[in-house]
Amino acid sequence: MVGSGLRAPHGAGLLFFTVVPIVATLVISFFNWPLLGTPLVLGRHRQLCEDPHRPDLRRVVLNTLLFVVSTWPLTWSSRGWRRG
Repeated sequence: MVGSGLRAPHGAGLLFFTVVPIVATLVISFFNWPLLGTPLVLGRHRQLCEDPHRPDLRRVVLNTLLFVVSTWPLTWSSRGWRRG
């Protein structure tokens, strides 16, 4: 009983700062939403019909891979000192 009460703030923080932004990002990705104006619903067409021959697609994919490759070892190496 006491353990559940102690875990509740962590669960609320996890929900508010992790789950809610992920769901909001997913929902917004189905819209074309200008800064000033009304959103236009694009639906799944935006995700399914992305042009594979875009001139910047290769650069976007390479930047993403570079980010993952450069941050993954740092993330895993920082976990080692807390185990002991």
